[in-house]
Amino acid sequence: ALWHLTGVVLMEQLHAGERAMDAFRQTLVADPGHVDAFLRLRLLYDEHGEHEALTDLLERRLDVERDPGERMALHRAIAELARNFLEDRERAKVHYRALVEAAPRDGRAVAALSDIAWEQGDWPAAAETLRRRAQLETDPSTLKHIHFRLGMIYAERLPDLPEAMQWF
Repeated sequence: ALWHLTGVVLMEQLHAGERAMDAFRQTLVADPGHVDAFLRLRLLYDEHGEHEALTDLLERRLDVERDPGERMALHRAIAELARNFLEDRERAKVHYRALVEAAPRDGRAVAALSDIAWEQGDWPAAAETLRRRAQLETDPSTLKHIHFRLGMIYAERLPDLPEAMQWF
Protein backbone atom coordinates (compact mmCIF):
# COMPACT_ATOMS: atom_id res chain seq x y z
CA ALA A 1 0.00 0.00 0.00
CA LEU A 2 2.87 2.37 0.78
CA TRP A 3 4.55 1.72 -2.56
CA HIS A 4 1.27 2.51 -4.29
CA LEU A 5 0.73 5.68 -2.28
CA THR A 6 4.30 6.75 -3.02
CA GLY A 7 3.74 6.18 -6.72
CA VAL A 8 0.51 8.18 -6.73
CA VAL A 9 2.19 11.13 -4.99
CA LEU A 10 5.20 10.97 -7.32
CA MET A 11 2.97 10.80 -10.37
CA GLU A 12 0.26 13.32 -9.49
CA GLN A 13 1.89 15.80 -7.14
CA LEU A 14 5.55 15.79 -8.12
CA HIS A 15 5.18 14.82 -11.79
CA ALA A 16 8.12 12.45 -11.39
CA GLY A 17 7.11 9.75 -13.84
CA GLU A 18 10.35 7.75 -13.75
CA ARG A 19 10.32 7.51 -9.97
CA ALA A 20 6.58 6.77 -9.97
CA MET A 21 7.21 3.84 -12.34
CA ASP A 22 9.64 2.35 -9.83
CA ALA A 23 7.06 2.64 -7.05
CA PHE A 24 4.31 1.08 -9.16
CA ARG A 25 6.62 -1.77 -10.19
CA GLN A 26 7.28 -2.44 -6.49
CA THR A 27 3.53 -2.33 -5.83
CA LEU A 28 2.98 -5.02 -8.45
CA VAL A 29 5.77 -7.16 -7.03
CA ALA A 30 3.95 -7.12 -3.69
CA ASP A 31 0.46 -7.42 -5.21
CA PRO A 32 0.44 -8.56 -8.88
CA GLY A 33 -3.33 -8.01 -9.11
CA HIS A 34 -3.28 -4.37 -7.97
CA VAL A 35 -5.49 -2.68 -10.57
CA ASP A 36 -4.64 0.98 -9.99
CA ALA A 37 -0.88 0.37 -9.96
CA PHE A 38 -1.22 -1.63 -13.17
CA LEU A 39 -3.27 1.10 -14.91
CA ARG A 40 -0.94 3.89 -13.81
CA LEU A 41 2.19 1.98 -14.81
CA ARG A 42 0.60 1.14 -18.15
CA LEU A 43 -0.14 4.82 -18.73
CA LEU A 44 3.38 5.87 -17.76
CA TYR A 45 5.04 3.26 -19.97
CA ASP A 46 2.84 4.37 -22.86
CA GLU A 47 3.61 8.06 -22.28
CA HIS A 48 7.35 7.34 -22.17
CA GLY A 49 7.31 5.07 -25.22
CA GLU A 50 8.54 2.10 -23.18
CA HIS A 51 7.00 -0.45 -25.57
CA GLU A 52 8.98 -3.50 -24.45
CA ALA A 53 8.30 -2.78 -20.78
CA LEU A 54 4.63 -2.13 -21.56
CA THR A 55 4.35 -5.41 -23.44
CA ASP A 56 5.96 -7.29 -20.55
CA LEU A 57 3.60 -5.57 -18.09
CA LEU A 58 0.56 -6.59 -20.15
CA GLU A 59 1.78 -10.18 -20.41
CA ARG A 60 2.26 -10.35 -16.63
CA ARG A 61 -1.26 -8.96 -16.21
CA LEU A 62 -2.60 -11.91 -18.21
CA ASP A 63 -1.37 -14.15 -15.38
CA VAL A 64 -3.77 -12.54 -12.90
CA GLU A 65 -6.62 -11.22 -15.06
CA ARG A 66 -9.72 -13.44 -15.01
CA ASP A 67 -12.27 -11.28 -16.82
CA PRO A 68 -12.63 -12.68 -20.38
CA GLY A 69 -13.19 -9.27 -21.94
CA GLU A 70 -10.15 -7.79 -20.25
CA ARG A 71 -8.07 -10.80 -21.28
CA MET A 72 -9.12 -10.23 -24.90
CA ALA A 73 -8.16 -6.55 -24.65
CA LEU A 74 -4.78 -7.50 -23.19
CA HIS A 75 -4.10 -10.03 -25.94
CA ARG A 76 -5.00 -7.45 -28.61
CA ALA A 77 -2.83 -4.75 -27.03
CA ILE A 78 0.14 -7.11 -26.71
CA ALA A 79 -0.25 -8.36 -30.28
CA GLU A 80 -0.43 -4.84 -31.69
CA LEU A 81 2.54 -3.62 -29.65
CA ALA A 82 4.59 -6.65 -30.67
CA ARG A 83 3.72 -6.26 -34.34
CA ASN A 84 3.76 -2.49 -34.74
CA PHE A 85 6.43 -1.32 -32.32
CA LEU A 86 8.66 -4.27 -31.44
CA GLU A 87 8.61 -5.98 -34.85
CA ASP A 88 8.20 -9.28 -33.00
CA ARG A 89 5.91 -11.20 -35.36
CA GLU A 90 6.15 -14.45 -33.38
CA ARG A 91 4.97 -12.80 -30.17
CA ALA A 92 2.19 -11.05 -32.09
CA LYS A 93 1.04 -14.35 -33.61
CA VAL A 94 0.75 -15.98 -30.18
CA HIS A 95 -1.61 -13.27 -28.99
CA TYR A 96 -3.60 -12.96 -32.22
CA ARG A 97 -4.10 -16.75 -32.09
CA ALA A 98 -5.36 -16.44 -28.51
CA LEU A 99 -7.89 -13.88 -29.74
CA VAL A 100 -9.05 -16.15 -32.57
CA GLU A 101 -9.27 -19.10 -30.21
CA ALA A 102 -11.50 -17.12 -27.86
CA ALA A 103 -13.47 -15.40 -30.64
CA PRO A 104 -13.21 -17.29 -33.96
CA ARG A 105 -15.07 -14.52 -35.80
CA ASP A 106 -12.60 -11.80 -34.78
CA GLY A 107 -11.91 -10.45 -38.26
CA ARG A 108 -9.16 -8.07 -37.14
CA ALA A 109 -7.17 -10.86 -35.53
CA VAL A 110 -7.66 -13.19 -38.50
CA ALA A 111 -6.61 -10.39 -40.87
CA ALA A 112 -3.50 -9.70 -38.81
CA LEU A 113 -2.57 -13.39 -38.80
CA SER A 114 -3.00 -13.60 -42.58
CA ASP A 115 -0.91 -10.47 -43.10
CA ILE A 116 1.87 -11.75 -40.85
CA ALA A 117 1.90 -15.14 -42.60
CA TRP A 118 2.09 -13.33 -45.96
CA GLU A 119 4.95 -11.10 -44.71
CA GLN A 120 6.85 -14.15 -43.44
CA GLY A 121 6.27 -16.14 -46.62
CA ASP A 122 4.46 -18.86 -44.67
CA TRP A 123 2.21 -19.71 -47.61
CA PRO A 124 0.25 -22.61 -46.07
CA ALA A 125 -0.63 -20.44 -43.04
CA ALA A 126 -1.37 -17.46 -45.29
CA ALA A 127 -3.74 -19.56 -47.38
CA GLU A 128 -5.49 -20.98 -44.31
CA THR A 129 -6.00 -17.60 -42.64
CA LEU A 130 -7.02 -15.91 -45.88
CA ARG A 131 -9.66 -18.61 -46.36
CA ARG A 132 -10.98 -17.87 -42.86
CA ARG A 133 -10.85 -14.17 -43.60
CA ALA A 134 -12.83 -14.69 -46.82
CA GLN A 135 -15.59 -16.38 -44.80
CA LEU A 136 -15.78 -13.43 -42.38
CA GLU A 137 -15.40 -10.49 -44.77
CA THR A 138 -18.48 -8.61 -45.96
CA ASP A 139 -16.89 -5.71 -47.86
CA PRO A 140 -16.82 -6.58 -51.59
CA SER A 141 -13.62 -4.64 -52.29
CA THR A 142 -11.71 -6.31 -49.46
CA LEU A 143 -13.14 -9.69 -50.41
CA LYS A 144 -11.93 -9.18 -53.99
CA HIS A 145 -8.42 -8.48 -52.67
CA ILE A 146 -8.51 -11.59 -50.45
CA HIS A 147 -9.57 -13.76 -53.40
CA PHE A 148 -6.79 -12.32 -55.52
CA ARG A 149 -4.19 -13.01 -52.82
CA LEU A 150 -5.44 -16.59 -52.49
CA GLY A 151 -5.24 -16.98 -56.26
CA MET A 152 -1.66 -15.72 -56.21
CA ILE A 153 -0.69 -18.15 -53.44
CA TYR A 154 -2.13 -21.13 -55.30
CA ALA A 155 -0.73 -19.98 -58.68
CA GLU A 156 2.81 -19.18 -57.51
CA ARG A 157 3.58 -20.48 -54.02
CA LEU A 158 1.51 -23.62 -53.48
CA PRO A 159 1.06 -24.73 -57.08
CA ASP A 160 -2.54 -25.83 -57.50
CA LEU A 161 -3.87 -24.32 -60.71
CA PRO A 162 -7.52 -25.44 -60.29
CA GLU A 163 -7.52 -23.89 -56.79
CA ALA A 164 -5.88 -20.72 -58.14
CA MET A 165 -8.47 -20.43 -60.89
CA GLN A 166 -11.29 -20.87 -58.39
CA TRP A 167 -10.00 -17.97 -56.28
CA PHE A 168 -9.26 -15.75 -59.28
